[in-house]
Amino acid sequence: MEPAGTIIPRPTLRAWSTWAGRLLLSLVLLWFALRQVPPASLRAALGQADPLWSALSVLVYLAGLVVFESLRLAASARMLEEYQPGPALWLTLFVESRTFLYLLPSGMGQEGYLWWKLRKHGWDHSSCGFLVLAVRVTGLACWGLAMARALGSPRFQSACRGLLFGPMGAPAAWVLLGAALLVLSLALPEVLKRMGRLTRHRHVPGPWAGLLAATGGAMVCAALSFQLAARAFGLPFSLDQAAGCLTLLYIGMALPISLAGFGLQEGILLLVGRGLGLASGPILGLSCLLHLQRLIPSLLGMAVLFFQRDR
Repeated sequence: MEPAGTIIPRPTLRAWSTWAGRLLLSLVLLWFALRQVPPASLRAALGQADPLWSALSVLVYLAGLVVFESLRLAASARMLEEYQPGPALWLTLFVESRTFLYLLPSGMGQEGYLWWKLRKHGWDHSSCGFLVLAVRVTGLACWGLAMARALGSPRFQSACRGLLFGPMGAPAAWVLLGAALLVLSLALPEVLKRMGRLTRHRHVPGPWAGLLAATGGAMVCAALSFQLAARAFGLPFSLDQAAGCLTLLYIGMALPISLAGFGLQEGILLLVGRGLGLASGPILGLSCLLHLQRLIPSLLGMAVLFFQRDR
C-alpha cells in the first residue's frame, strides 16, 4: 500500500486521461453510427457470414502485412549507411511493433518502438527518423493515387459525398496529392540532408523502387482482404472501391479521436455503404471482421514479446 499523500505522477494521469478520452469519443462515435441500425440486423449478418471467405480474408491480410510491410522497412533501410538487419529480424521487429500500433495516435506507438529497437542496433537518430518518414510518405502517396482511381467511378464518388468536401471529392485532387507525395518521398533524403537531419544516406536508386513495389504489394493485399471480407457478408465491393474505403479508414484512424478506430470505422463504412445502396447489417459485420484483421497481428506481436522475455 502506498503511503498517505502519495501523488500519482502527472504523465501517468495524462496517459490515462488520453486513453479515457479516446475511449469516450469512440463510444460516442459508435453510438452515433449505430443509433438507427437494428441490432437484429447485425446478429443476422454475423450468423450468415461465410466462414471460408472470412478466414481467407484474414489470411491474405496477415500474409500481405507481414511480408510486404517488412520488405518496406528493409527497402528504406538500404538507403542508409547503417547496420542492415536480415529478413528474419525485420520480420520480428515489425511483428513486435504491431503491439504498440494503437498506443499513440496516428500509429506513432508502432513507429516509436521501431525507432527504439533500431537505436539499440546502433542506428543514428536521423536515420530512424528517415525510415519512419520514408515509409509513411510513400504509403500516403500510394493510397492517395488509389483513392483517385476509386473516385473515377461516379457511383463511388457519389457515395463518398458526405465525407469528401469541395475539391477533395474529385479524382484530380488525389492524383495531385499522390504525385506530390511521391516526389517528396524521392527527394526526402536530399531535403533532410540540407536541413542537417540526415547524415548516413547512400546514393542508390534501387531501394526507393523496392520501397514503391513493396508498398504496392501491401496495398493490393489489404484491398483484396477487404474485398474477401465483404464477400463473406455478400457485399459486392470491387477492388478499387475496397482500396478507396481503406484510404478513408486509414486517414480517419490517423486522427486522435478514437480508440483503434472503433466508432469511426463504423461511421465511415455505413456512410459509404448506404451511398452504394448496401444494407447496414452486413456493413457492420464487415467492420467487425476488419477489426479482427487488425487485432490478430497485435496479439501475435504481444505473443512474440512475451516469448522473447521468457526466453
